[in-house]
Amino acid sequence: MKKSIRDIEVKGKKVLLRVDFNVPIKNGAISDDLRIAAAIPTIEALIAKGAKLALISHRGRPDGEKKEEFSMRVCKESVEKYLKKSIRFVSDVIGKEVHDLLESMKNGDVILLENVRFYKEEESKDDEIRLNFAKKLLEPFDLVVSDAFGTCHRKNASTYDVGLVKEMFAGLLVEKELYYLGEALNFPKHPFLAIIGGSKTSDKLKILKGLLPKVDKLLIGGAMAYTFYRSLGFQTGKSFVEEDMLIYCKELLNQYREKIILPPDSLVSKGFDFKTMQAVGDLSMRDNEKMSPNEMGLDIGKKSVKVFSEAIMEAKTILWNGPMGIFEYEEAVGTLLLAKIIAEATEKGAITVIGGGDSVAAIRQGGYAAQVSHVSTGGGASLEFLSGKDLPGLSVLVEQ
Repeated sequence: MKKSIRDIEVKGKKVLLRVDFNVPIKNGAISDDLRIAAAIPTIEALIAKGAKLALISHRGRPDGEKKEEFSMRVCKESVEKYLKKSIRFVSDVIGKEVHDLLESMKNGDVILLENVRFYKEEESKDDEIRLNFAKKLLEPFDLVVSDAFGTCHRKNASTYDVGLVKEMFAGLLVEKELYYLGEALNFPKHPFLAIIGGSKTSDKLKILKGLLPKVDKLLIGGAMAYTFYRSLGFQTGKSFVEEDMLIYCKELLNQYREKIILPPDSLVSKGFDFKTMQAVGDLSMRDNEKMSPNEMGLDIGKKSVKVFSEAIMEAKTILWNGPMGIFEYEEAVGTLLLAKIIAEATEKGAITVIGGGDSVAAIRQGGYAAQVSHVSTGGGASLEFLSGKDLPGLSVLVEQ
Protein backbone atom coordinates (compact mmCIF):
# COMPACT_ATOMS: atom_id res chain seq x y z
CA MET A 1 0.00 0.00 0.00
CA LYS A 2 1.29 3.43 -0.97
CA LYS A 3 0.32 6.88 0.28
CA SER A 4 -1.61 8.84 -2.31
CA ILE A 5 -2.76 12.42 -2.79
CA ARG A 6 -5.70 11.54 -0.54
CA ASP A 7 -3.25 11.46 2.37
CA ILE A 8 -1.50 14.81 1.90
CA GLU A 9 -2.24 18.55 2.15
CA VAL A 10 -1.36 20.43 -1.05
CA LYS A 11 -3.10 23.81 -0.68
CA GLY A 12 -0.79 26.59 -1.81
CA LYS A 13 2.01 24.12 -2.54
CA LYS A 14 3.90 23.78 -5.82
CA VAL A 15 3.34 20.22 -7.01
CA LEU A 16 5.17 18.41 -9.81
CA LEU A 17 2.87 15.74 -11.25
CA ARG A 18 4.48 13.07 -13.42
CA VAL A 19 1.85 12.01 -15.95
CA ASP A 20 1.99 9.71 -18.97
CA PHE A 21 1.00 11.80 -21.97
CA ASN A 22 2.91 9.62 -24.44
CA VAL A 23 -0.04 9.76 -26.84
CA PRO A 24 -0.06 8.69 -30.51
CA ILE A 25 -0.02 11.45 -33.12
CA LYS A 26 -1.49 11.22 -36.62
CA ASN A 27 -1.35 14.08 -39.12
CA GLY A 28 -0.19 16.43 -36.39
CA ALA A 29 -3.06 15.69 -34.00
CA ILE A 30 -3.67 13.26 -31.13
CA SER A 31 -5.34 10.12 -32.48
CA ASP A 32 -6.07 8.59 -29.06
CA ASP A 33 -6.13 10.63 -25.84
CA LEU A 34 -6.86 7.73 -23.45
CA ARG A 35 -3.74 8.44 -21.40
CA ILE A 36 -4.63 12.09 -20.98
CA ALA A 37 -8.19 11.22 -19.97
CA ALA A 38 -6.86 8.69 -17.44
CA ALA A 39 -4.82 11.40 -15.65
CA ILE A 40 -7.65 13.95 -15.41
CA PRO A 41 -9.12 12.71 -12.08
CA THR A 42 -5.77 13.26 -10.35
CA ILE A 43 -5.29 16.66 -11.96
CA GLU A 44 -8.80 17.75 -10.97
CA ALA A 45 -8.33 16.48 -7.41
CA LEU A 46 -5.11 18.45 -6.98
CA ILE A 47 -6.73 21.56 -8.45
CA ALA A 48 -9.68 21.20 -6.07
CA LYS A 49 -7.27 20.91 -3.15
CA GLY A 50 -5.58 24.18 -4.12
CA ALA A 51 -2.27 22.99 -5.56
CA LYS A 52 -0.12 25.02 -7.94
CA LEU A 53 0.31 22.26 -10.45
CA ALA A 54 2.94 21.49 -13.09
CA LEU A 55 2.47 18.51 -15.41
CA ILE A 56 5.55 16.73 -16.71
CA SER A 57 5.74 13.84 -19.17
CA HIS A 58 7.70 12.33 -22.02
CA ARG A 59 6.49 11.70 -25.55
CA GLY A 60 8.23 9.52 -28.09
CA ARG A 61 11.97 9.00 -28.28
CA PRO A 62 13.71 12.31 -29.00
CA ASP A 63 16.97 10.83 -27.64
CA GLY A 64 17.93 13.81 -25.51
CA GLU A 65 17.43 16.40 -28.25
CA LYS A 66 14.85 19.18 -28.55
CA LYS A 67 12.74 18.09 -31.51
CA GLU A 68 9.50 19.94 -32.23
CA GLU A 69 7.75 16.81 -33.51
CA PHE A 70 7.98 15.41 -29.96
CA SER A 71 6.84 18.56 -28.16
CA MET A 72 4.26 18.25 -25.39
CA ARG A 73 2.56 21.38 -26.76
CA VAL A 74 0.28 19.11 -28.81
CA CYS A 75 -1.32 17.88 -25.54
CA LYS A 76 -2.29 21.32 -24.25
CA GLU A 77 -5.64 21.59 -26.04
CA SER A 78 -6.74 18.10 -24.99
CA VAL A 79 -5.94 18.79 -21.33
CA GLU A 80 -7.85 22.08 -21.50
CA LYS A 81 -10.84 20.31 -23.07
CA TYR A 82 -11.08 17.86 -20.17
CA LEU A 83 -10.41 20.45 -17.45
CA LYS A 84 -12.63 23.08 -19.06
CA LYS A 85 -10.03 25.72 -18.19
CA SER A 86 -6.96 27.28 -19.77
CA ILE A 87 -3.49 26.07 -18.88
CA ARG A 88 -0.13 27.49 -19.83
CA PHE A 89 2.56 25.65 -21.79
CA VAL A 90 6.20 26.10 -20.74
CA SER A 91 8.91 25.33 -23.29
CA ASP A 92 11.28 23.78 -20.74
CA VAL A 93 11.30 21.59 -17.62
CA ILE A 94 14.00 23.36 -15.62
CA GLY A 95 15.36 26.88 -15.39
CA LYS A 96 14.27 30.45 -14.80
CA GLU A 97 11.05 30.39 -16.86
CA VAL A 98 9.69 27.47 -14.82
CA HIS A 99 10.74 29.07 -11.50
CA ASP A 100 9.29 32.49 -12.33
CA LEU A 101 5.99 31.10 -13.59
CA LEU A 102 5.50 28.96 -10.50
CA GLU A 103 6.01 32.01 -8.30
CA SER A 104 3.26 33.89 -10.15
CA MET A 105 0.70 31.06 -10.08
CA LYS A 106 -2.45 31.08 -8.00
CA ASN A 107 -3.88 28.07 -6.17
CA GLY A 108 -5.54 25.76 -8.71
CA ASP A 109 -3.48 26.99 -11.68
CA VAL A 110 -1.97 24.41 -14.05
CA ILE A 111 1.03 24.52 -16.36
CA LEU A 112 2.25 21.89 -18.83
CA LEU A 113 6.02 21.48 -19.09
CA GLU A 114 7.96 20.46 -22.18
CA ASN A 115 9.07 16.90 -22.99
CA VAL A 116 11.38 15.74 -20.20
CA ARG A 117 13.19 13.46 -22.65
CA PHE A 118 14.56 16.53 -24.41
CA TYR A 119 17.25 16.17 -21.75
CA LYS A 120 19.49 13.13 -22.15
CA GLU A 121 19.93 13.05 -18.36
CA GLU A 122 16.34 11.79 -18.02
CA GLU A 123 17.21 8.33 -19.38
CA SER A 124 20.90 8.22 -18.44
CA LYS A 125 22.27 4.86 -17.29
CA ASP A 126 24.48 6.76 -14.83
CA ASP A 127 22.70 6.93 -11.45
CA GLU A 128 24.48 10.12 -10.38
CA ILE A 129 23.63 11.97 -13.59
CA ARG A 130 19.96 11.05 -13.28
CA LEU A 131 19.86 11.98 -9.59
CA ASN A 132 21.41 15.41 -10.22
CA PHE A 133 18.88 16.06 -12.97
CA ALA A 134 16.05 15.01 -10.64
CA LYS A 135 17.29 17.56 -8.11
CA LYS A 136 17.13 20.28 -10.79
CA LEU A 137 13.60 19.22 -11.74
CA LEU A 138 12.46 19.47 -8.12
CA GLU A 139 14.24 22.71 -7.15
CA PRO A 140 11.11 24.92 -7.34
CA PHE A 141 8.64 22.31 -6.07
CA ASP A 142 7.31 21.39 -2.63
CA LEU A 143 5.85 17.99 -3.54
CA VAL A 144 6.09 15.35 -6.26
CA VAL A 145 3.28 13.00 -7.34
CA SER A 146 3.46 10.02 -9.68
CA ASP A 147 0.44 9.24 -11.86
CA ALA A 148 2.35 7.68 -14.77
CA PHE A 149 1.87 3.97 -14.16
CA GLY A 150 2.84 3.26 -17.76
CA THR A 151 6.40 4.45 -17.08
CA CYS A 152 6.86 3.02 -13.58
CA HIS A 153 8.95 0.16 -14.97
CA ARG A 154 11.59 2.62 -16.19
CA LYS A 155 14.42 3.91 -14.02
CA ASN A 156 14.23 7.47 -15.34
CA ALA A 157 14.94 10.69 -13.46
CA SER A 158 11.31 11.87 -13.51
CA THR A 159 9.83 8.48 -12.57
CA TYR A 160 12.36 7.08 -10.09
CA ASP A 161 15.09 9.47 -8.95
CA VAL A 162 12.67 12.25 -8.00
CA GLY A 163 11.38 9.83 -5.36
CA LEU A 164 14.88 9.64 -3.90
CA VAL A 165 15.10 13.43 -3.67
CA LYS A 166 11.70 14.11 -2.12
CA GLU A 167 8.77 12.07 -0.84
CA MET A 168 6.72 10.94 -3.84
CA PHE A 169 3.03 10.12 -3.54
CA ALA A 170 0.73 8.13 -5.80
CA GLY A 171 -1.83 9.80 -7.99
CA LEU A 172 -5.33 8.37 -8.31
CA LEU A 173 -4.51 6.46 -11.51
CA VAL A 174 -1.48 4.73 -9.97
CA GLU A 175 -3.58 4.02 -6.88
CA LYS A 176 -6.29 2.45 -9.08
CA GLU A 177 -3.79 0.39 -11.07
CA LEU A 178 -2.22 -0.95 -7.88
CA TYR A 179 -5.62 -1.77 -6.44
CA TYR A 180 -6.93 -3.74 -9.41
CA LEU A 181 -3.69 -5.39 -10.54
CA GLY A 182 -2.65 -6.05 -6.95
CA GLU A 183 -6.06 -7.41 -5.97
CA ALA A 184 -6.18 -9.65 -9.04
CA LEU A 185 -2.75 -11.07 -8.26
CA ASN A 186 -2.82 -11.32 -4.49
CA PHE A 187 -6.45 -11.43 -3.33
CA PRO A 188 -8.52 -12.77 -6.25
CA LYS A 189 -12.04 -14.08 -5.92
CA HIS A 190 -12.13 -17.64 -7.20
CA PRO A 191 -12.44 -19.10 -9.75
CA PHE A 192 -9.53 -16.92 -10.92
CA LEU A 193 -9.08 -16.97 -14.70
CA ALA A 194 -6.23 -15.50 -16.73
CA ILE A 195 -6.40 -15.07 -20.51
CA ILE A 196 -3.01 -14.59 -22.12
CA GLY A 197 -2.58 -13.97 -25.85
CA GLY A 198 -0.27 -12.32 -28.30
CA SER A 199 2.34 -13.58 -30.71
CA LYS A 200 5.39 -14.39 -28.62
CA THR A 201 5.61 -16.83 -25.73
CA SER A 202 9.01 -15.32 -24.94
CA ASP A 203 7.33 -11.98 -24.15
CA LYS A 204 4.83 -13.60 -21.78
CA LEU A 205 6.88 -16.42 -20.21
CA LYS A 206 7.48 -14.58 -16.92
CA ILE A 207 3.78 -13.70 -16.69
CA LEU A 208 2.80 -17.32 -17.32
CA LYS A 209 5.19 -18.57 -14.64
CA GLY A 210 3.96 -15.92 -12.20
CA LEU A 211 0.26 -16.53 -12.80
CA LEU A 212 -0.01 -20.30 -13.12
CA PRO A 213 0.50 -21.06 -9.40
CA LYS A 214 -2.28 -18.56 -8.55
CA VAL A 215 -4.98 -19.08 -11.19
CA ASP A 216 -7.60 -21.80 -11.41
CA LYS A 217 -7.51 -21.76 -15.21
CA LEU A 218 -5.34 -20.09 -17.85
CA LEU A 219 -6.53 -19.66 -21.44
CA ILE A 220 -3.84 -19.27 -24.10
CA GLY A 221 -4.65 -17.63 -27.43
CA GLY A 222 -2.93 -15.77 -30.20
CA ALA A 223 0.05 -17.05 -32.13
CA MET A 224 1.71 -18.22 -28.91
CA ALA A 225 -0.84 -21.06 -28.77
CA TYR A 226 0.85 -22.66 -31.79
CA THR A 227 4.18 -22.79 -29.96
CA PHE A 228 2.40 -24.74 -27.22
CA TYR A 229 0.82 -27.09 -29.78
CA ARG A 230 4.18 -27.65 -31.49
CA SER A 231 5.72 -28.49 -28.10
CA LEU A 232 3.17 -31.33 -27.89
CA GLY A 233 4.31 -32.68 -31.25
CA PHE A 234 1.38 -31.44 -33.37
CA GLN A 235 1.63 -30.07 -36.90
CA THR A 236 1.16 -26.28 -36.85
CA GLY A 237 1.62 -25.64 -40.57
CA LYS A 238 2.97 -22.19 -41.37
CA SER A 239 1.71 -20.69 -38.10
CA PHE A 240 4.17 -18.53 -36.18
CA VAL A 241 6.15 -20.68 -33.73
CA GLU A 242 9.11 -19.83 -31.47
CA GLU A 243 11.28 -22.90 -31.73
CA ASP A 244 13.49 -21.86 -28.81
CA MET A 245 10.43 -21.73 -26.53
CA LEU A 246 9.24 -25.30 -27.13
CA ILE A 247 11.03 -26.74 -24.11
CA TYR A 248 9.55 -24.09 -21.78
CA CYS A 249 6.03 -24.62 -23.13
CA LYS A 250 6.35 -28.39 -22.66
CA GLU A 251 7.54 -27.87 -19.07
CA LEU A 252 4.57 -25.61 -18.28
CA LEU A 253 2.13 -28.08 -19.82
CA ASN A 254 3.65 -30.97 -17.87
CA GLN A 255 3.41 -29.03 -14.60
CA TYR A 256 0.06 -27.26 -15.09
CA ARG A 257 -1.82 -29.29 -17.72
CA GLU A 258 -5.01 -29.29 -15.61
CA LYS A 259 -4.99 -25.47 -15.57
CA ILE A 260 -3.88 -24.59 -19.10
CA ILE A 261 -6.58 -24.53 -21.78
CA LEU A 262 -5.39 -24.29 -25.38
CA PRO A 263 -7.76 -23.20 -28.19
CA PRO A 264 -9.16 -26.32 -29.91
CA ASP A 265 -9.51 -24.71 -33.35
CA SER A 266 -8.38 -21.79 -35.49
CA LEU A 267 -9.38 -19.57 -38.36
CA VAL A 268 -6.73 -20.52 -40.92
CA SER A 269 -5.49 -19.29 -44.26
CA LYS A 270 -2.96 -20.56 -46.80
CA GLY A 271 -0.71 -17.61 -46.12
CA PHE A 272 -0.17 -14.13 -44.81
CA ASP A 273 1.52 -11.30 -46.66
CA PHE A 274 3.28 -9.31 -43.93
CA LYS A 275 4.38 -6.63 -46.39
CA THR A 276 0.88 -5.45 -47.17
CA MET A 277 -0.67 -6.91 -43.96
CA GLN A 278 -3.30 -8.76 -45.98
CA ALA A 279 -4.41 -12.34 -45.44
CA VAL A 280 -4.35 -14.34 -48.69
CA GLY A 281 -6.12 -17.52 -49.70
CA ASP A 282 -9.45 -18.90 -48.51
CA LEU A 283 -10.23 -18.58 -44.80
CA SER A 284 -11.57 -21.67 -43.07
CA MET A 285 -11.96 -23.30 -39.65
CA ARG A 286 -9.55 -26.06 -38.67
CA ASP A 287 -9.04 -28.11 -35.50
CA ASN A 288 -5.58 -27.25 -34.21
CA GLU A 289 -4.68 -30.93 -33.91
CA LYS A 290 -5.43 -31.40 -37.62
CA MET A 291 -3.73 -28.40 -39.21
CA SER A 292 -2.16 -29.13 -42.58
CA PRO A 293 1.41 -28.11 -43.57
CA ASN A 294 0.24 -25.31 -45.89
CA GLU A 295 -2.10 -23.62 -43.40
CA MET A 296 -1.48 -20.74 -41.01
CA GLY A 297 -3.52 -19.95 -37.91
CA LEU A 298 -4.76 -16.35 -37.79
CA ASP A 299 -7.34 -16.34 -35.00
CA ILE A 300 -9.14 -18.61 -32.55
CA GLY A 301 -12.03 -20.55 -34.10
CA LYS A 302 -15.70 -21.08 -33.22
CA LYS A 303 -15.04 -24.05 -30.93
CA SER A 304 -12.37 -22.05 -29.09
CA VAL A 305 -14.73 -19.11 -28.56
CA LYS A 306 -17.29 -21.50 -27.04
CA VAL A 307 -14.76 -23.20 -24.71
CA PHE A 308 -13.20 -19.89 -23.68
CA SER A 309 -16.59 -18.24 -23.15
CA GLU A 310 -17.73 -21.01 -20.80
CA ALA A 311 -14.57 -20.56 -18.71
CA ILE A 312 -15.05 -16.78 -18.63
CA MET A 313 -18.66 -16.97 -17.47
CA GLU A 314 -17.68 -19.31 -14.59
CA ALA A 315 -14.92 -17.01 -13.31
CA LYS A 316 -15.12 -14.43 -10.50
CA THR A 317 -11.79 -12.73 -11.28
CA ILE A 318 -10.61 -12.34 -14.89
CA LEU A 319 -7.27 -10.97 -16.02
CA TRP A 320 -6.82 -10.51 -19.79
CA ASN A 321 -3.54 -9.63 -21.50
CA GLY A 322 -3.01 -10.09 -25.22
CA PRO A 323 -5.23 -10.61 -28.30
CA MET A 324 -6.50 -13.96 -29.58
CA GLY A 325 -5.43 -13.28 -33.16
CA ILE A 326 -5.25 -10.59 -35.84
CA PHE A 327 -8.36 -8.75 -34.70
CA GLU A 328 -7.67 -5.91 -37.15
CA TYR A 329 -9.53 -7.91 -39.84
CA GLU A 330 -13.31 -8.10 -39.86
CA GLU A 331 -13.17 -11.86 -40.52
CA ALA A 332 -11.09 -12.43 -37.36
CA VAL A 333 -13.69 -11.89 -34.65
CA GLY A 334 -12.30 -14.04 -31.83
CA THR A 335 -10.73 -11.23 -29.81
CA LEU A 336 -13.78 -8.97 -30.06
CA LEU A 337 -16.15 -11.82 -29.17
CA LEU A 338 -14.11 -12.49 -26.02
CA ALA A 339 -14.21 -8.77 -25.19
CA LYS A 340 -18.02 -8.96 -25.37
CA ILE A 341 -18.16 -12.06 -23.14
CA ILE A 342 -15.81 -10.45 -20.60
CA ALA A 343 -18.12 -7.41 -20.46
CA GLU A 344 -21.06 -9.76 -19.83
CA ALA A 345 -19.13 -11.53 -17.08
CA THR A 346 -18.49 -8.15 -15.43
CA GLU A 347 -22.21 -7.43 -15.47
CA LYS A 348 -22.74 -10.75 -13.66
CA GLY A 349 -20.35 -9.65 -10.90
CA ALA A 350 -16.88 -10.72 -11.99
CA ILE A 351 -13.87 -8.47 -11.40
CA THR A 352 -12.34 -7.94 -14.85
CA VAL A 353 -8.93 -6.35 -15.48
CA ILE A 354 -7.68 -5.66 -19.01
CA GLY A 355 -3.96 -5.00 -19.57
CA GLY A 356 -1.64 -4.76 -22.57
CA GLY A 357 -1.87 -2.47 -25.59
CA ASP A 358 -3.72 -4.77 -28.02
CA SER A 359 -6.16 -6.02 -25.38
CA VAL A 360 -6.97 -2.43 -24.44
CA ALA A 361 -7.35 -1.53 -28.13
CA ALA A 362 -9.74 -4.45 -28.63
CA ILE A 363 -11.89 -3.69 -25.60
CA ARG A 364 -12.17 -0.07 -26.73
CA GLN A 365 -12.75 -1.01 -30.38
CA GLY A 366 -15.65 -3.18 -29.31
CA GLY A 367 -17.07 -0.38 -27.15
CA TYR A 368 -16.76 -2.39 -23.92
CA ALA A 369 -14.17 -0.32 -22.02
CA ALA A 370 -16.79 1.22 -19.72
CA GLN A 371 -18.33 -2.20 -19.05
CA VAL A 372 -15.29 -3.88 -17.46
CA SER A 373 -13.86 -3.25 -14.00
CA HIS A 374 -10.53 -1.75 -15.04
CA VAL A 375 -8.64 -1.02 -18.25
CA SER A 376 -4.95 -0.65 -17.44
CA THR A 377 -2.92 2.11 -19.10
CA GLY A 378 0.29 0.33 -18.14
CA GLY A 379 1.40 -1.50 -21.27
CA GLY A 380 4.94 -2.68 -20.53
CA ALA A 381 4.57 -1.72 -16.87
CA SER A 382 1.50 -3.96 -16.55
CA LEU A 383 3.42 -6.88 -18.04
CA GLU A 384 6.32 -6.49 -15.65
CA PHE A 385 4.01 -5.97 -12.66
CA LEU A 386 2.07 -9.15 -13.51
CA SER A 387 5.32 -11.10 -13.84
CA GLY A 388 6.07 -10.19 -10.22
CA LYS A 389 8.86 -7.74 -10.94
CA ASP A 390 9.47 -4.84 -8.53
CA LEU A 391 8.93 -1.68 -10.59
CA PRO A 392 11.40 1.17 -9.87
CA GLY A 393 8.75 3.90 -10.06
CA LEU A 394 6.59 2.12 -7.50
CA SER A 395 9.42 1.19 -5.15
CA VAL A 396 10.14 4.85 -4.33
CA LEU A 397 6.55 5.81 -3.51
CA VAL A 398 5.90 6.57 0.16
CA GLU A 399 4.54 3.54 2.01
CA GLN A 400 1.35 3.68 4.06
